[in-house]
Amino acid sequence: MLPIPNLDDKTFAQLTDEAVKTIPRLAPQWTDHNLHDPGMTMLDLFGWLTEMQQFYMDQIRPDSERNYLKLLGVRPRDARPARTEVTFGLPPGAASPVTVPKGTKLAAEDLVFEIERDLTVVPAELARIVSAHAGGVIDHTDANRRGGLHYAAFGPKAELGSRLYIGFDAPLPAGIEISLTFQLADGEGAHAAMLSDQDLADFAPSATVSWEYWSDGDEGGWMALPLVQDATAMLSRSGALRFAAPASLSRRALPGISELACYWLRAVVTVPGYEMPPRVDAIMLHTVGAVQLDTLSETLGRGSGLPWQTFRLDRLTALPDSLGLDIIETPPEGGDAQPVRWTRVDSLDGSGREDRHYTFDADAGIITFGDGITGRLPEVPLGKEENIVLSVYAVTEGDRGNVPAGSISGFVQPSSELAGLAVVNRKPAVGGAAAETLSAAKSRARSELASVQRAVTSEDYEMLALSTPGFRVARAKAVPLQGEDGRAVEGRVTVVIVPLSEYPNPLPSEGFLRTVCRHLDRHRLLGTELRVLPPNYVKVAVEAEVSVRQGYGTDTTAAKAADALNRFLHPLTGGPEGRGWPFGRTVYVSEVYEVLEGVAGVDAVANVRLLASEGTFSQAEDGSLAISPFGLVYSDRHQVTAASGDIGCATQGGYYDSVR
Repeated sequence: MLPIPNLDDKTFAQLTDEAVKTIPRLAPQWTDHNLHDPGMTMLDLFGWLTEMQQFYMDQIRPDSERNYLKLLGVRPRDARPARTEVTFGLPPGAASPVTVPKGTKLAAEDLVFEIERDLTVVPAELARIVSAHAGGVIDHTDANRRGGLHYAAFGPKAELGSRLYIGFDAPLPAGIEISLTFQLADGEGAHAAMLSDQDLADFAPSATVSWEYWSDGDEGGWMALPLVQDATAMLSRSGALRFAAPASLSRRALPGISELACYWLRAVVTVPGYEMPPRVDAIMLHTVGAVQLDTLSETLGRGSGLPWQTFRLDRLTALPDSLGLDIIETPPEGGDAQPVRWTRVDSLDGSGREDRHYTFDADAGIITFGDGITGRLPEVPLGKEENIVLSVYAVTEGDRGNVPAGSISGFVQPSSELAGLAVVNRKPAVGGAAAETLSAAKSRARSELASVQRAVTSEDYEMLALSTPGFRVARAKAVPLQGEDGRAVEGRVTVVIVPLSEYPNPLPSEGFLRTVCRHLDRHRLLGTELRVLPPNYVKVAVEAEVSVRQGYGTDTTAAKAADALNRFLHPLTGGPEGRGWPFGRTVYVSEVYEVLEGVAGVDAVANVRLLASEGTFSQAEDGSLAISPFGLVYSDRHQVTAASGDIGCATQGGYYDSVR
């Protein structure tokens, strides 16, 4: 924070002493400087007034603190509404679709939630959910209905051609927009909710998925599904898949997939590349986002013609960005009065006499207009009619809106069309927060000033890469580009990234690399040449012989030794410190000896060999492997031969060939 000024640096005694010293210069005839002189009394009075004025000037009031924060680009955050997803259901026997309009109010005890967009509820339900991949065909219908039992949408590897089938028990009305909501099991929903518009624009999916439907029409077969929006980004995060129901969607059984005849959609992996294959917690029909808001309107009053006119709202938890204030004004050219929208500003200091501006104090719920010089005065209407109208504003209860699952169970005022619909939130509402206090805003300003906002050093690039929105970057290494003389070239940086993945050699997809590069590009210094690359993996296999202590099994000990090597040579959890193999670090034979000797039951180790394939490496005379600065290692098949007794005169032997 900025240093606190000290304006009252002169005491009363110092002020009066300086004043007395100026008397001979300003009033030579004044020679009596004793306390009984009335002039001295006046000097004491003005000295006291000056001291009090400096004291009050030195006080930093809340409005001054807000202005200081504004200079730092920080303002206290407004209250944030909680969000959840609600699922609607038609009453039994219903045969016609029902549209739930955007803004429909739902009740959760004394709280109000509003749905975020229009939703059409159709007389159809999910009948089958099946995945088909190289490992076989798996029916996930029961797991999807139960909830909390996640399943792999495209199998454990999401390879090319893997498919996810979704079957409906009834036809979908042609042309109606249908919404399928996917809740992924790894928390991507909450993570994606925090992404800014810029983050979402920069996001590039790791894999490509094509959506199709089965048609018995003239062409027949699997046809491209007409998508309206894919908020899941190719099943990379939780979201809704919205599509227009095709007229030729047809019913049939799929031999080898499902014997139940359904109206089928399917997703096909056409370009593989998922770092973490999508795992689904639930696929839901007739589901839409709901936010804990209550949108209202209010007539504030009439213009008085007086400066700094204020109005207090009936509800004190209004969100500033939701305000829409209109003042009914008579056009200059005459005619009927019309409502004119005014603009909310943080301060009227920069407003002119004709600017239709107002301020809003969210803490007090007070709207303030200008004085005719800084901000225009509201028009004074003829008669007694009220011409200042808050056409729309939304109120929220902040953190009170974080209600548990099942809390939303009905409508606030259902219309006749909606009266029969059932509604429930299967997941708790999250994200609600009270308005940030000034003290909390100051603490956040300190932390933001200490955080990395601009990439200058290698460490800056690494920290920013790890915080890429929308993707899980497990490790990052920034390496300045070197010239022919081996020295770093200024303004040229290469960043190597490793995604979080279950594969033994996690590789980022092209979309992953592009997203990280776009994120870093927003923070790099002007003129810096930036490259984002995957690691240069070296595949390492270890051949070794170990002797086993008495009382330990040879097969078990050999298996444990191979597991220890797999952990040690892992790019994310390996290395001497267990935090991932260091970029560019040589694999020393001596360290492999040390790892094997640390396995329970191993008495001695001999004949260790390192065998490398793939990537860029060189092997020293002692067998150690040197890798490139961008390099990492991962395990190949380790071959550990275990024998009881001394190596070379074994009485019983075991052999283990590890497979990763």
